[in-house]
Amino acid sequence: MGVELQAQKSSQILSRLSISGKTSKRKAVNKNKALKPELPTSSSSTSVLTASNQARDIPDDVIYEIVKWLPRVDVMHCSLMSRSIYNLCKPFLYTFVDLSYPESCRSALKFFSRRPDLARWINTLIIRPNPGAGWSNSADKPMDERWMVSVIEDLALGGSLTSLRTFEWYGKQTPRESLWSVLRSSCPKLRSIGLCVTISLGSDLLDPESNLFDFEDLRGFHLTTQILERGYTHVPKNHELPPRLWSMLLERSPNLEELTLDGACLSDEVWQLEPVLRGRWPRLRKLALGHISALDSSTSSHEQTISDFLDAHANLEDVSLIGNASYSPQTISEFLSMPKILSWKGRLAHLKHAGPKCQIRNLCLTPQGKSWRCVKKST
Repeated sequence: MGVELQAQKSSQILSRLSISGKTSKRKAVNKNKALKPELPTSSSSTSVLTASNQARDIPDDVIYEIVKWLPRVDVMHCSLMSRSIYNLCKPFLYTFVDLSYPESCRSALKFFSRRPDLARWINTLIIRPNPGAGWSNSADKPMDERWMVSVIEDLALGGSLTSLRTFEWYGKQTPRESLWSVLRSSCPKLRSIGLCVTISLGSDLLDPESNLFDFEDLRGFHLTTQILERGYTHVPKNHELPPRLWSMLLERSPNLEELTLDGACLSDEVWQLEPVLRGRWPRLRKLALGHISALDSSTSSHEQTISDFLDAHANLEDVSLIGNASYSPQTISEFLSMPKILSWKGRLAHLKHAGPKCQIRNLCLTPQGKSWRCVKKST
């Protein structure tokens, strides 16, 4: 409530400045028209300058603190007031860059290639040049993903992405290996990686020697799958993930906070994910997993392994169990009874195992059977 109230007050303060400028300008224009419509005076321009000067009467550090609490759309509005205020808003205008369509990817990357000085404010960069969300669309204008990778590499090598903390790539193609090397060497703050692997005929799922697995001390790692060819049925099952990936996660990333290993693609489970149960990440808050055979087993050894995993991750707040296995009632009950879990994504049948300790506030239900889409969300 305190943050929202402060943001509201901040928005009102800056909006008064903007409104006062517009009002002064409107009065001056009306006055000029009434007195000398054929010979406009400089009163209107003087009023605009006066409004701008009123905004500049506020110290820069105060404006900076106000803008810091504003919603993103209000930051954009404030940046249009004057060049000096725009310069104060730049750290907040370009902090989060999510490019979700081919044209936005193309235009934004061209913009940053021309203005690398603005790219240095980017903390999060998400590239989604495939708007089909798993289905190709022939009407989409072709996107040269190799060019996109080249632009990102050039920005990183030029020292313009030193503030980058999160990078996620959800393209139709897996980026070339040089990208991971450049990001690792040129982005010292990079701690969260996301990658979508495309499943198609003749393509390798993941290169076991990929430079992607050279990262250390990650805070977030997200691996998902997609199918771009309609009617494609040759989906591999229980494919083992490279040992170097498990080494990166289990041994060299003890402070992991978010983990996605979504091997659920249509009705088939792509990845063999049981090694994740060996992980111990005390700071883990968000977990999304595809099918793990141990989770739908009622053997005592598997149940003990799961209990040990959950006991070691008491700070979990958001859990997604994605897949088509019928998880054992005890497993689901233990998940739903964890003390801090507030968000859950899974089947409706899971909820019947929720006990009195369940504190879920955000729910996303996935349907039974072969469908993999989220069909309902409620709070």
